[in-house]
Amino acid sequence: MMHSRARSTHRWRRLVLAFTAIASTVAFSRPAWSSGIFASSYSAGMVFQDALNSTTMTLAFDGTSFWSSSGGSVSGVRYAQYAANGALVATYSPGLDFRSVFTSFNSSTVYARQFNDPTIFVQTAPGTFAPQLTLTGGTLDWQSAVGFAAGGSEMVAMNEGVVTRWNAATGNVIGTTTLAGFGSQNDENTYPQNRGVAAAGGYYLTYSKGVLSAWDASGARVGDTTLTAAGQTFDAHFSLSYANGKVWIVDQAGASWRGYDVGLGSGGCGRVAVLGAPNSTSWNDDVQAKLLGAGGFSVVDTFYLPSGVPTLAQMQTYQALLVYSDGPLDPGTATTLGDRLADYVDGGGGVVAAVFATASIPIQGRFNADDYWAIRPSGQQQNDEQVLGTVFVPGHPILAGVTSFDGGTASYRPSLDNLHPSAVRVANWTGPGNIPLIATRDIAGVRRADLGFFPPSTDARSDFWNASTDGDLILANALAYVCSVPSGLCGNGQLDPGEQCDDGNTASGDCCSATCHFEAAGSSCPDDGDACTTEQCDGAGTCQHAALPDSDGDLVCDQQDRCTNVGGARKFYANKPKPRVVVSKINADPTPGNDGLKISAAFDLPSAGAFAALNPSLRGARIVLLDQAGGVELDQTLPGGPYGGNGTRGWKRNGIGTSWQYRDKTLSPLGGVTGLKIDDRSLVSPRQVRVTVSAKNGTYPITAGDAPLEAIVVLGDQTDAEAGLCGESEFTPANCAFNGAQTTLTCKK
Repeated sequence: MMHSRARSTHRWRRLVLAFTAIASTVAFSRPAWSSGIFASSYSAGMVFQDALNSTTMTLAFDGTSFWSSSGGSVSGVRYAQYAANGALVATYSPGLDFRSVFTSFNSSTVYARQFNDPTIFVQTAPGTFAPQLTLTGGTLDWQSAVGFAAGGSEMVAMNEGVVTRWNAATGNVIGTTTLAGFGSQNDENTYPQNRGVAAAGGYYLTYSKGVLSAWDASGARVGDTTLTAAGQTFDAHFSLSYANGKVWIVDQAGASWRGYDVGLGSGGCGRVAVLGAPNSTSWNDDVQAKLLGAGGFSVVDTFYLPSGVPTLAQMQTYQALLVYSDGPLDPGTATTLGDRLADYVDGGGGVVAAVFATASIPIQGRFNADDYWAIRPSGQQQNDEQVLGTVFVPGHPILAGVTSFDGGTASYRPSLDNLHPSAVRVANWTGPGNIPLIATRDIAGVRRADLGFFPPSTDARSDFWNASTDGDLILANALAYVCSVPSGLCGNGQLDPGEQCDDGNTASGDCCSATCHFEAAGSSCPDDGDACTTEQCDGAGTCQHAALPDSDGDLVCDQQDRCTNVGGARKFYANKPKPRVVVSKINADPTPGNDGLKISAAFDLPSAGAFAALNPSLRGARIVLLDQAGGVELDQTLPGGPYGGNGTRGWKRNGIGTSWQYRDKTLSPLGGVTGLKIDDRSLVSPRQVRVTVSAKNGTYPITAGDAPLEAIVVLGDQTDAEAGLCGESEFTPANCAFNGAQTTLTCKK
């Protein structure tokens, strides 16, 4: 066609539909919708170490680097940069108490929001932020994360199931969306998970206790899925992010970030991209619309190649790529494109090339030099209408569901019959010359497909392929086909040419990928069932189970230890004041749900701790009660957030800063806990604090024989427990006794 190219800016658009499963032998149909958008569970496809040791907030990706953030203070190291493979680059102290960092879907600019501030900051240099705009109107909770939605045209935040939307250019409020049924499952309306939202592909995403939920623009819940091995700590529930095509959850501050590609349905091809160099960028939009209309893809992005070639890292966020050209690319761009596409195929990625790349304007670089073609470029012919001709492979997946195809009045196609010797001719055009319409090829176990027609339809220009015929299904089926694994090669348990491993299956997440290549070092792999090991691939096909640290030697790793008590330094004081635990209306008491609890004790903060640094309104607290066998009678996290009077729960500090008090004046106190008071006793003994816990109408199934009890109070989250911001009792059987009625158990020194 050789049209002159109109100058245009780079366009990268993302539209998302409901996911649907696409097996290698199942074609697209009209429509191809599923009842939910997720598979039942996903394993992490990428894992790397968080470099921040305070409360971790969210993660962003700018096309080159990941950036993580933490909150709790404006001082200290709160921001970290990582390479695309997760390797730490640098840490920074930007002076922000972060609640989120985020990028627009088509931007390399990092933005941020900090605690109790409607200002949106923009990163002007690594680790340096400046105010950009202010979100005005609507409700923005002090703690809520802010991120982009609607393709970058909106900023959104959520609190307790209500999403507020602002214009991303002006900061003015647009409106709200209520997530219908939010809070009905999995403790999702518990702080801090009830103030975090991410957006991807037209959906709002929320996370609670290992389960990711998706909500459409109307607020309807459209899917739930389990994120295998995702963190469920206080930090984890702050960290929900969508970056570089993955949902990210941190295990806890300073531990692992885990990235989940949830764009893939059960065995199907969810995320694809169109790499086009058309005369008009609107032709890319037409191809995108046809693929979405065919159904089955969760994400269809478009890239306008004259404005830049996506990086290999960007390409690898997609399961398949459709590449076509029109006006010639400059030599440097054409070479870069070919080199990266060859690398993408070598890594197991699926590529579909179409006219004019398969005709008169070939891809250059290594893709061309090393002959990755199924249809070798030979020139073009056009202007005599052609249709689908002889089918050489009846029932081929690329033709499944296809009943007709009309190339239109132009019928742009290759000029010669020029297939690679190993290619399979699937179908020809009508007319002379034996001109291929569809051909496939396997390269070292990776499927390739080439098409002998130009992808835009008559909806883009009147002489292109007829949009009333099945060109959309051919395009979609071809992408689904190259996403799949050729039978008899990968997954057969034998190491075939081009494979690095073959474990007898085509499932990723076990250190040998679905394309029989080693999964990256640090990727997650099957859990061995031990909560005190971490499962990571070694980059050579083996799943390693490394023991997590156990600082106090109690045979419980720090990550699971309710109170890391090195050398007994976290024990309750034995006197002045004496520790006391009283559990009432239990055992012989016949009334269920009326149990009471009182805990009074003192302990020392760790040497690096100080009462002034405590902030339970940000980090909450945790109350644990164990029986003599270690059985859990109570394990209740008390959320952060300010106390707002009757009907609320939260924290307040006295005017002189010597006491924090948690109060729960709701109708359903968590675990029955109505109060926790933390007093500064540093005038009595350096770093000493006193805690007083009150609970009523709880359920604590303690019976005779359960004594002595162990009480643990954590001043914060699991990260704080590991750091020793906690105290625990040390009662003996002689310290505990029931009353005469056998309804109250008292343990005291």
